[in-house]
Amino acid sequence: MNSLRSPITVTAAMLVFSLANHGLATELLMNGDFSEDWQVGWAQVARDGAENPEVATIDGIARLRLAGSGQLYLWQRVDELPTLDVTFRVNFKPQSLEHLAGIGWAGLVYAGIGYLDSEGNVMGFTRFYALDCFCSDYLIGAQAEPKSNSTNHYVEVSSNSWTVQEVTLDQELRTHLPGIDSRSVQGVVVILGIGNSKDHSEGILEVDLVSLTGPDPDRVISISDSGHGSTVAASVDLNTTTGGENAIGFSLTFDPAVIQSPQITLGRDLAGATLNVNTSQAASGRLGVALGLPAGQYLLPGTYQIANIVFAVTPQAAAEFATIDFADQPIPREVADVRAESMSADWVSGSLGLNAGYEADVSPRPLSDNRCTVADWTQVGRFAAALDQATYGDEFQRADCAPRAMLGNGRITTADWVQAGRYVSALDPLTPAGGPAEYASGKLLAPATTAGTSVVRAVDLALQTGQEGVLTIQMEAQGTENALGFSLSYNPSVLRFIKVAPASGTVNAALQVNTTQSTTGQIGIALALSAGSSFQAGIHDIVYVSFMGTQHGTTNVSFGDDPIARELVDVMAAQVDATYLTGVITVTSETSVTETIGSTPNSYSLLPSFPNPFNGQTTITYLVPAPSMLRLDVYDANGSLIHRLAYGEHQPGIYTARWDGTDTASRSCASGVYLCRLSARGFTQVRKITLIR
Repeated sequence: MNSLRSPITVTAAMLVFSLANHGLATELLMNGDFSEDWQVGWAQVARDGAENPEVATIDGIARLRLAGSGQLYLWQRVDELPTLDVTFRVNFKPQSLEHLAGIGWAGLVYAGIGYLDSEGNVMGFTRFYALDCFCSDYLIGAQAEPKSNSTNHYVEVSSNSWTVQEVTLDQELRTHLPGIDSRSVQGVVVILGIGNSKDHSEGILEVDLVSLTGPDPDRVISISDSGHGSTVAASVDLNTTTGGENAIGFSLTFDPAVIQSPQITLGRDLAGATLNVNTSQAASGRLGVALGLPAGQYLLPGTYQIANIVFAVTPQAAAEFATIDFADQPIPREVADVRAESMSADWVSGSLGLNAGYEADVSPRPLSDNRCTVADWTQVGRFAAALDQATYGDEFQRADCAPRAMLGNGRITTADWVQAGRYVSALDPLTPAGGPAEYASGKLLAPATTAGTSVVRAVDLALQTGQEGVLTIQMEAQGTENALGFSLSYNPSVLRFIKVAPASGTVNAALQVNTTQSTTGQIGIALALSAGSSFQAGIHDIVYVSFMGTQHGTTNVSFGDDPIARELVDVMAAQVDATYLTGVITVTSETSVTETIGSTPNSYSLLPSFPNPFNGQTTITYLVPAPSMLRLDVYDANGSLIHRLAYGEHQPGIYTARWDGTDTASRSCASGVYLCRLSARGFTQVRKITLIR
C-alpha cells in the first residue's frame, strides 16, 4: 500500500474526529462511546478473497471479525499533523489467536500508524502485532532493520486479554525509523487490521481505544471577540503556564470584503512593550504584528491581553461573522525568550460578530428594537444599580455604552446610565453597538479618590432606639455634576434601613435604590438629573436615608462599591473626581440620657431632635436646671413663628416635646429647614430641624 489517496466508500453514521491546533488530544475511538456504526470516518478494506468480514460494536467495544483466509483492516487519515510530539496509543484484545507453525496463522491482529508525506504517500509504518506465548518465530519487542522505513512491535499477550501499547511519534522516528526524514512527515494514517492464512480459520480483534494525544501546550495564543457594530474589535490573548516570553510575532488573515482597515494597539497587559506593525498586505487581508518587551524582561505565568485590533466593517458586508486566522506572512508566527530562543505555542483562530444593534438599546428585553427611549434609559439604570444583570446575548455590550469614545469599558455603572440618557435625549446620535462583549475582570472601579474637586458626605445623626431618624447625604458640587452612584455600609445590629427619599432639590431626578443587601448592612443608591442638566456649584442635600435605631450604639456610615459602585459623573458621562466622607450615627436610649446627665441638669440645653430629618413627627428634648419661665418655638427660615411647642413655668428636669410638622392652625407645613428655639432667663439656643414630605 504505497498511497492512501484512492476513494473508499464509507457508511453513513457519525464518528467525530478532529485535530485542533490548541491542545492536541484526539481519541479516534473512545471507550464506551462508540457509535453503532463506528467505522464512519474510517475506510474498510477486505483483501485476498476474505470471507464474511464483519465490523460492529458491542457494548461500546469495536469488533473486527474475519473468517477464512485474507485480510481485513480499517484506516483513517490525518492529513495535517501540527506536531510530531504526539503519542499514538491503542488498547486491543485478540481472540481465537492460534499460531500454527509450519502450517499458517489465524487471527494475526495488529494496530499501526503510517507516516504520510505532503502528497499523502506512505513513507513507512509502525505496527503492533499481538502474539501468544507459544510463538517462537519472533522476539518480543521492536524489530527494525538499519535505515528502515518500517518497524514491528511484537507484543506478548494471551487470548482474551487486553493490552495497551503506545509510541511517541518523534521518538519512534528517531529510534527505529532512521530511513524516514521526520521533516517530511505531514500526516499519518491509523490502521487496525486482522489476517488469516488458512481458509477455515477465524480471527477476532476487539478495540476500545485508539488515540493521538499531544502534550498540553505551555502557551496558547488566541483571538477573542471584544466588540462589534459598525466596527469590530478583537483582542489577541496569551495564556502561558511557564512564562519566560520576551517577544511574539505573527500575522493575521481576514476577508477584506467583510472587514478592512485594521488598527492595532498594544493590549492592556503589555503597555511597556514595543509594537511593530506591517500593513503592506492589509488591503489583501494580511496584517503582520511583532511585539517585544525590553531586553532582559519576560512574562510570568498567567493570562495576558497582548494586542487590540479594530476593523471597519465594509458597507457591503452581509455576513454575521468575520473569521480571523493566524498565518506566517508577512511576519511568521514565533515566540522567543530573552535568549532569542524559540518557544512552542498553539495558535487559535477567532470569529467576530458584525451586528449588535445600537449602544444603550436594551429594551424590551432580551432583544433590542433599534431605538433608544426612556425605557432603555431606565433599564440601563437598573443594570447600573445591579437590580438586573445583562445576561442575554450581546445585551451587556449594548448596555455598556460609556465612555462613548470607547463604546464601553467592560463595566456598567452610573456613567452608562448618564450616557444612555444622552442617547435617549438625542444629545448624542445613535451609535452602532461595540466595545467589550463581556464584563471586565477584577473590581468594578478603582478605589474612590481620597482627594478631588467634589465632596460627597454623610451628615452625622443622633437618634433614639425604637425611633426613626433620617441621614442626610450631601454633595459639595463644582457645577458640572449630573449623576452619582454609591453604596452605604452600616452596622445592621444598630440600624434598620427603612427607605430612601430624594431631597427637595432632587425630587425631579431619577432615583435607583438597591436594597437587596440591606439586612447585611449595605444599600446602593444612584441618582441622575435629566440629561444635560447639572447641579449648581455649592452644597446640596442629595437624598435622605431613613433608619430605625434598633440598639444602643454607634456605627459609621461609609461609602463603598457594592452593590453600586462609587461614581460621580458630569453631563457628558465623564467621571468627576470626588472625596467620600464617612458619617456617624449614634443611637441612644431615654435611660442613657438620664444616666449621663442626671435627673437635675446642671445647665439649660436644647438637644438634637430625633429623628432629623423627619416625616411624621420629631421629638425635641430640652434640659432645665432651675425653676424657670421658658418657651420652645418653631420658626421657618424667614423667622416667622410656625408653632409654639411649650410655654410657662418649668421645674428642674428633662422634658420632651413633639412636633408633627403642622403650624398653629394644624395645617401641614411644606418640606424644608425649620428652626427650633429654646428661651429661658436670658438663655437662648437654636437647632435646625428638616421636614421631609
